[in-house]
Amino acid sequence: MKTNTITVLLLAILVVACKPNYQSELSTVEPNTVKPVRVIELDIKDEPIPLTASGIISSKAQSTLSFKVGGIIEKILADEGEAVEKGQLLASLDVEEIDAQVNKAQEAYTKAVRDLERFKRLYADSATTFEILQNMETAFEVAQSDLQIATFNRRFAEIKAPASGKILRRFVEEGELVEPGNPIFTIGESGEDAYVIRIGVADRDVVRINLQDQANYTLAAYPGRTFSASVTEIAEAANPMTGTFEIELTLDPTSVPIKNGFVAKLDLFPSGIEPYYEIPMSALVEADELNVKIFLLDEDNTATETTVVPIEIRSSSLIVPTEELPAQSKVITQGSAYVRSGDQVTISTNSLD
Repeated sequence: MKTNTITVLLLAILVVACKPNYQSELSTVEPNTVKPVRVIELDIKDEPIPLTASGIISSKAQSTLSFKVGGIIEKILADEGEAVEKGQLLASLDVEEIDAQVNKAQEAYTKAVRDLERFKRLYADSATTFEILQNMETAFEVAQSDLQIATFNRRFAEIKAPASGKILRRFVEEGELVEPGNPIFTIGESGEDAYVIRIGVADRDVVRINLQDQANYTLAAYPGRTFSASVTEIAEAANPMTGTFEIELTLDPTSVPIKNGFVAKLDLFPSGIEPYYEIPMSALVEADELNVKIFLLDEDNTATETTVVPIEIRSSSLIVPTEELPAQSKVITQGSAYVRSGDQVTISTNSLD
Protein backbone atom coordinates (compact mmCIF):
# COMPACT_ATOMS: atom_id res chain seq x y z
CA MET A 1 0.00 0.00 0.00
CA LYS A 2 1.09 3.59 -0.41
CA THR A 3 3.53 5.03 2.10
CA ASN A 4 1.96 6.16 5.32
CA THR A 5 1.01 9.81 4.89
CA ILE A 6 1.96 10.94 8.37
CA THR A 7 5.36 9.26 8.21
CA VAL A 8 6.25 10.80 4.88
CA LEU A 9 5.06 14.21 5.96
CA LEU A 10 7.24 14.01 9.05
CA LEU A 11 10.17 13.07 6.84
CA ALA A 12 9.37 15.99 4.58
CA ILE A 13 9.31 18.35 7.55
CA LEU A 14 12.67 16.97 8.60
CA VAL A 15 14.03 17.73 5.13
CA VAL A 16 12.77 21.28 5.40
CA ALA A 17 14.23 21.58 8.89
CA CYS A 18 17.64 20.60 7.54
CA LYS A 19 17.65 23.68 5.30
CA PRO A 20 19.28 26.87 6.64
CA ASN A 21 17.15 28.29 9.45
CA TYR A 22 14.18 30.16 7.98
CA GLN A 23 14.15 33.08 10.45
CA SER A 24 17.94 33.48 10.58
CA GLU A 25 18.16 33.63 6.80
CA LEU A 26 15.46 36.29 6.65
CA SER A 27 17.44 38.35 9.12
CA THR A 28 20.45 38.35 6.76
CA VAL A 29 18.42 39.57 3.79
CA GLU A 30 17.47 43.20 3.48
CA PRO A 31 13.72 43.68 3.90
CA ASN A 32 13.29 45.38 0.54
CA THR A 33 15.60 43.03 -1.36
CA VAL A 34 13.97 41.08 -4.16
CA LYS A 35 14.69 37.44 -3.35
CA PRO A 36 15.80 35.04 -6.09
CA VAL A 37 13.81 31.81 -6.41
CA ARG A 38 13.42 28.94 -8.82
CA VAL A 39 9.96 27.94 -10.01
CA ILE A 40 8.21 25.37 -12.15
CA GLU A 41 4.93 25.69 -14.00
CA LEU A 42 2.64 22.81 -13.16
CA ASP A 43 1.37 20.57 -15.94
CA ILE A 44 -1.87 18.63 -15.64
CA LYS A 45 -1.28 14.86 -15.57
CA ASP A 46 -3.69 11.97 -15.88
CA GLU A 47 -1.52 8.85 -16.09
CA PRO A 48 -2.25 6.23 -13.41
CA ILE A 49 -0.56 6.71 -10.05
CA PRO A 50 0.68 3.31 -8.87
CA LEU A 51 -0.38 2.00 -5.47
CA THR A 52 2.43 0.04 -3.86
CA ALA A 53 1.45 -2.98 -1.77
CA SER A 54 2.55 -6.42 -0.65
CA GLY A 55 0.50 -9.58 -0.50
CA ILE A 56 0.78 -13.34 -0.18
CA ILE A 57 0.03 -15.50 -3.19
CA SER A 58 -2.65 -18.12 -2.64
CA SER A 59 -4.90 -20.37 -4.67
CA LYS A 60 -8.08 -18.63 -5.77
CA ALA A 61 -10.22 -21.63 -4.81
CA GLN A 62 -9.12 -23.63 -1.76
CA SER A 63 -11.02 -26.47 -0.12
CA THR A 64 -10.45 -28.23 3.18
CA LEU A 65 -11.37 -31.90 2.81
CA SER A 66 -12.49 -34.20 5.63
CA PHE A 67 -14.36 -37.44 6.30
CA LYS A 68 -18.10 -37.43 6.96
CA VAL A 69 -17.64 -40.07 9.70
CA GLY A 70 -14.93 -40.79 12.20
CA GLY A 71 -12.64 -43.76 12.14
CA ILE A 72 -9.12 -45.08 11.61
CA ILE A 73 -7.35 -43.87 8.45
CA GLU A 74 -6.42 -46.88 6.36
CA LYS A 75 -4.83 -45.21 3.32
CA ILE A 76 -3.32 -41.82 2.45
CA LEU A 77 -2.81 -41.68 -1.31
CA ALA A 78 -1.63 -38.08 -1.86
CA ASP A 79 1.06 -35.88 -0.38
CA GLU A 80 1.71 -32.14 -0.12
CA GLY A 81 2.62 -30.53 -3.44
CA GLU A 82 1.17 -33.38 -5.48
CA ALA A 83 -1.02 -32.59 -8.48
CA VAL A 84 -4.34 -34.46 -8.46
CA GLU A 85 -7.20 -34.94 -10.89
CA LYS A 86 -10.90 -34.43 -10.24
CA GLY A 87 -12.41 -37.60 -8.74
CA GLN A 88 -9.03 -39.08 -7.74
CA LEU A 89 -9.08 -41.08 -4.49
CA LEU A 90 -6.99 -39.28 -1.89
CA ALA A 91 -7.65 -41.13 1.39
CA SER A 92 -9.92 -43.78 2.92
CA LEU A 93 -10.95 -45.08 6.34
CA ASP A 94 -10.91 -48.62 7.62
CA VAL A 95 -14.52 -49.50 6.75
CA GLU A 96 -14.96 -52.72 8.75
CA GLU A 97 -17.13 -51.01 11.35
CA ILE A 98 -18.89 -48.84 8.77
CA ASP A 99 -19.71 -51.86 6.58
CA ALA A 100 -21.14 -53.65 9.63
CA GLN A 101 -23.44 -50.67 10.23
CA VAL A 102 -24.56 -50.79 6.58
CA ASN A 103 -25.27 -54.54 6.84
CA LYS A 104 -27.21 -54.02 10.05
CA ALA A 105 -29.31 -51.30 8.46
CA GLN A 106 -29.87 -53.46 5.37
CA GLU A 107 -31.13 -56.42 7.43
CA ALA A 108 -33.44 -54.16 9.43
CA TYR A 109 -34.82 -52.72 6.21
CA THR A 110 -35.40 -56.19 4.72
CA LYS A 111 -37.27 -57.29 7.85
CA ALA A 112 -39.38 -54.09 7.79
CA VAL A 113 -40.37 -54.83 4.18
CA ARG A 114 -41.47 -58.38 5.10
CA ASP A 115 -43.39 -57.22 8.16
CA LEU A 116 -45.20 -54.51 6.23
CA GLU A 117 -46.28 -56.88 3.48
CA ARG A 118 -47.52 -59.43 6.04
CA PHE A 119 -49.55 -56.88 7.98
CA LYS A 120 -51.06 -55.51 4.76
CA ARG A 121 -52.41 -59.00 4.03
CA LEU A 122 -53.64 -59.38 7.60
CA TYR A 123 -55.41 -56.05 7.45
CA ALA A 124 -56.98 -57.00 4.14
CA ASP A 125 -58.33 -60.13 5.85
CA SER A 126 -59.51 -58.04 8.84
CA ALA A 127 -57.07 -59.95 11.05
CA THR A 128 -55.37 -56.82 12.42
CA THR A 129 -56.23 -53.21 13.12
CA PHE A 130 -55.50 -50.16 11.02
CA GLU A 131 -53.41 -48.72 13.88
CA ILE A 132 -51.07 -51.72 13.86
CA LEU A 133 -50.71 -51.40 10.07
CA GLN A 134 -49.79 -47.74 10.48
CA ASN A 135 -47.12 -48.70 13.03
CA MET A 136 -45.66 -51.19 10.55
CA GLU A 137 -45.56 -48.50 7.85
CA THR A 138 -43.74 -46.18 10.27
CA ALA A 139 -41.22 -48.92 11.17
CA PHE A 140 -40.62 -49.49 7.46
CA GLU A 141 -39.95 -45.76 6.82
CA VAL A 142 -37.54 -45.58 9.80
CA ALA A 143 -35.61 -48.63 8.57
CA GLN A 144 -35.46 -47.17 5.07
CA SER A 145 -34.03 -43.90 6.43
CA ASP A 146 -31.47 -45.74 8.59
CA LEU A 147 -30.27 -47.62 5.51
CA GLN A 148 -29.95 -44.40 3.53
CA ILE A 149 -27.88 -42.82 6.34
CA ALA A 150 -25.58 -45.83 6.65
CA THR A 151 -25.09 -46.03 2.88
CA PHE A 152 -24.40 -42.29 2.67
CA ASN A 153 -21.81 -42.48 5.46
CA ARG A 154 -20.14 -45.45 3.77
CA ARG A 155 -19.76 -43.42 0.57
CA PHE A 156 -18.05 -40.60 2.46
CA ALA A 157 -15.58 -42.87 4.23
CA GLU A 158 -13.40 -41.97 1.24
CA ILE A 159 -12.05 -38.58 0.17
CA LYS A 160 -11.91 -37.82 -3.53
CA ALA A 161 -10.56 -34.67 -5.17
CA PRO A 162 -13.50 -32.28 -5.83
CA ALA A 163 -11.55 -30.66 -8.68
CA SER A 164 -8.21 -30.89 -10.41
CA GLY A 165 -5.53 -29.06 -8.47
CA LYS A 166 -2.67 -29.43 -6.01
CA ILE A 167 -2.49 -30.67 -2.43
CA LEU A 168 -1.44 -27.67 -0.34
CA ARG A 169 -1.54 -29.27 3.13
CA ARG A 170 -1.82 -32.78 4.55
CA PHE A 171 -2.76 -32.91 8.21
CA VAL A 172 -2.77 -36.63 9.12
CA GLU A 173 -0.95 -39.94 8.69
CA GLU A 174 -2.16 -43.49 8.09
CA GLY A 175 -3.37 -45.26 11.22
CA GLU A 176 -4.59 -42.12 12.97
CA LEU A 177 -8.03 -42.01 14.56
CA VAL A 178 -9.95 -38.97 13.33
CA GLU A 179 -13.27 -37.43 14.27
CA PRO A 180 -15.93 -36.44 11.71
CA GLY A 181 -15.00 -33.15 10.06
CA ASN A 182 -11.32 -33.20 11.08
CA PRO A 183 -9.24 -31.56 8.29
CA ILE A 184 -7.35 -34.13 6.23
CA PHE A 185 -6.19 -32.12 3.18
CA THR A 186 -6.27 -28.58 1.86
CA ILE A 187 -6.46 -28.54 -1.93
CA GLY A 188 -6.02 -25.59 -4.29
CA GLU A 189 -7.85 -25.82 -7.57
CA SER A 190 -5.91 -25.42 -10.80
CA GLY A 191 -6.89 -23.36 -13.83
CA GLU A 192 -6.06 -20.15 -15.65
CA ASP A 193 -7.10 -18.11 -12.61
CA ALA A 194 -5.54 -20.49 -10.10
CA TYR A 195 -3.45 -17.96 -8.15
CA VAL A 196 -4.37 -14.61 -6.65
CA ILE A 197 -2.90 -11.84 -4.50
CA ARG A 198 -5.17 -10.12 -1.97
CA ILE A 199 -4.32 -6.67 -0.63
CA GLY A 200 -6.11 -4.06 1.48
CA VAL A 201 -6.48 -0.45 0.33
CA ALA A 202 -7.85 2.69 1.96
CA ASP A 203 -11.24 4.19 1.08
CA ARG A 204 -9.66 7.07 -0.85
CA ASP A 205 -7.90 4.50 -3.07
CA VAL A 206 -10.62 1.91 -3.56
CA VAL A 207 -12.81 4.44 -5.42
CA ARG A 208 -10.07 4.79 -8.05
CA ILE A 209 -9.72 1.05 -8.70
CA ASN A 210 -11.76 -0.75 -11.35
CA LEU A 211 -12.03 -4.36 -12.48
CA GLN A 212 -9.26 -5.37 -14.92
CA ASP A 213 -6.90 -2.62 -13.71
CA GLN A 214 -3.36 -3.81 -14.31
CA ALA A 215 -0.54 -4.43 -11.84
CA ASN A 216 3.09 -5.52 -11.93
CA TYR A 217 4.62 -7.62 -9.15
CA THR A 218 7.97 -9.10 -8.20
CA LEU A 219 8.92 -12.19 -6.20
CA ALA A 220 11.98 -12.78 -4.06
CA ALA A 221 12.12 -16.28 -5.55
CA TYR A 222 12.78 -14.81 -9.01
CA PRO A 223 14.93 -11.68 -8.55
CA GLY A 224 15.11 -9.33 -11.49
CA ARG A 225 11.87 -10.58 -13.04
CA THR A 226 8.55 -8.74 -13.21
CA PHE A 227 5.18 -10.45 -13.58
CA SER A 228 1.69 -9.13 -14.29
CA ALA A 229 -1.76 -9.42 -12.73
CA SER A 230 -5.18 -7.78 -13.00
CA VAL A 231 -7.95 -6.82 -10.59
CA THR A 232 -10.73 -9.43 -10.53
CA GLU A 233 -12.61 -8.62 -7.30
CA ILE A 234 -13.23 -5.43 -5.30
CA ALA A 235 -14.80 -5.61 -1.85
CA GLU A 236 -18.06 -3.73 -1.35
CA ALA A 237 -17.47 -3.25 2.38
CA ALA A 238 -14.43 -2.52 4.53
CA ASN A 239 -12.86 -5.12 6.76
CA PRO A 240 -14.09 -4.14 10.25
CA MET A 241 -10.77 -5.18 11.79
CA THR A 242 -8.47 -3.14 9.51
CA GLY A 243 -10.78 -0.53 7.97
CA THR A 244 -9.42 -1.37 4.51
CA PHE A 245 -11.12 -2.74 1.40
CA GLU A 246 -9.86 -6.06 0.04
CA ILE A 247 -8.74 -6.15 -3.59
CA GLU A 248 -8.15 -9.46 -5.32
CA LEU A 249 -5.74 -9.62 -8.25
CA THR A 250 -5.50 -12.71 -10.45
CA LEU A 251 -2.03 -13.57 -11.69
CA ASP A 252 -1.48 -13.77 -15.44
CA PRO A 253 -0.15 -17.13 -16.69
CA THR A 254 3.62 -17.47 -16.39
CA SER A 255 6.17 -20.10 -17.32
CA VAL A 256 7.80 -20.18 -13.86
CA PRO A 257 6.43 -22.26 -10.98
CA ILE A 258 4.29 -20.25 -8.55
CA LYS A 259 3.68 -21.57 -5.04
CA ASN A 260 1.21 -20.71 -2.32
CA GLY A 261 2.80 -18.49 0.28
CA PHE A 262 5.14 -16.53 -2.02
CA VAL A 263 5.26 -12.87 -0.95
CA ALA A 264 4.62 -10.51 -3.86
CA LYS A 265 5.48 -6.81 -3.99
CA LEU A 266 3.26 -5.08 -6.50
CA ASP A 267 2.45 -1.77 -8.16
CA LEU A 268 -1.25 -1.42 -8.98
CA PHE A 269 -2.23 1.16 -11.61
CA PRO A 270 -5.79 2.43 -10.92
CA SER A 271 -7.62 3.53 -14.04
CA GLY A 272 -10.08 5.77 -12.19
CA ILE A 273 -7.65 8.66 -11.72
CA GLU A 274 -8.71 12.30 -11.84
CA PRO A 275 -6.34 14.91 -13.36
CA TYR A 276 -3.66 16.01 -10.92
CA TYR A 277 -0.47 18.02 -10.43
CA GLU A 278 2.82 16.50 -9.35
CA ILE A 279 4.75 18.96 -7.17
CA PRO A 280 8.41 18.36 -6.21
CA MET A 281 8.97 17.70 -2.51
CA SER A 282 11.45 20.59 -2.51
CA ALA A 283 8.46 22.98 -2.81
CA LEU A 284 7.16 21.94 0.62
CA VAL A 285 7.42 24.71 3.22
CA GLU A 286 5.40 23.34 6.11
CA ALA A 287 3.08 20.38 6.73
CA ASP A 288 0.81 18.69 9.22
CA GLU A 289 -1.11 15.41 9.09
CA LEU A 290 -3.39 16.50 6.23
CA ASN A 291 -2.19 19.80 4.77
CA VAL A 292 0.93 20.95 2.97
CA LYS A 293 2.00 24.59 2.54
CA ILE A 294 3.77 25.77 -0.61
CA PHE A 295 4.46 29.12 -2.30
CA LEU A 296 2.79 30.06 -5.58
CA LEU A 297 4.10 32.84 -7.81
CA ASP A 298 1.59 35.41 -9.10
CA GLU A 299 1.84 37.13 -12.49
CA ASP A 300 3.59 40.11 -10.90
CA ASN A 301 6.17 37.80 -9.26
CA THR A 302 4.58 38.01 -5.82
CA ALA A 303 4.95 34.93 -3.61
CA THR A 304 1.71 33.70 -2.01
CA GLU A 305 1.66 30.99 0.63
CA THR A 306 -0.97 28.38 -0.26
CA THR A 307 -2.27 25.31 1.58
CA VAL A 308 -3.11 22.15 -0.40
CA VAL A 309 -4.34 18.67 0.55
CA PRO A 310 -2.41 16.03 -1.41
CA ILE A 311 -4.06 12.77 -2.42
CA GLU A 312 -0.74 10.97 -2.23
CA ILE A 313 2.75 11.70 -0.99
CA ARG A 314 5.67 10.03 -2.71
CA SER A 315 9.33 9.98 -1.76
CA SER A 316 10.15 12.94 -4.01
CA SER A 317 6.83 14.58 -4.90
CA LEU A 318 3.29 15.47 -3.83
CA ILE A 319 0.23 14.45 -5.85
CA VAL A 320 -2.37 17.23 -5.68
CA PRO A 321 -5.83 17.34 -7.35
CA THR A 322 -6.18 20.02 -10.02
CA GLU A 323 -9.03 21.68 -8.12
CA GLU A 324 -6.59 22.51 -5.31
CA LEU A 325 -4.66 25.01 -7.45
CA PRO A 326 -5.40 27.51 -10.25
CA ALA A 327 -4.59 26.49 -13.82
CA GLN A 328 -1.01 27.12 -14.97
CA SER A 329 0.19 27.68 -11.43
CA LYS A 330 3.86 28.42 -10.83
CA VAL A 331 5.31 26.85 -7.69
CA ILE A 332 8.50 27.96 -5.93
CA THR A 333 10.80 24.93 -5.68
CA GLN A 334 13.95 26.67 -4.39
CA GLY A 335 14.51 29.78 -2.29
CA SER A 336 11.27 29.50 -0.30
CA ALA A 337 13.23 29.64 2.98
CA TYR A 338 13.94 33.33 2.26
CA VAL A 339 10.38 34.19 1.28
CA ARG A 340 7.32 35.41 3.13
CA SER A 341 3.83 35.56 1.68
CA GLY A 342 3.48 38.82 -0.29
CA ASP A 343 7.20 39.21 -1.01
CA GLN A 344 8.37 40.25 -4.46
CA VAL A 345 10.80 37.71 -5.94
CA THR A 346 12.86 37.29 -9.07
CA ILE A 347 13.09 34.06 -11.02
CA SER A 348 16.60 32.60 -11.15
CA THR A 349 17.83 30.00 -13.63
CA ASN A 350 20.73 29.01 -11.37
CA SER A 351 20.67 26.55 -8.51
CA LEU A 352 20.11 28.22 -5.15
CA ASP A 353 21.52 25.40 -3.05
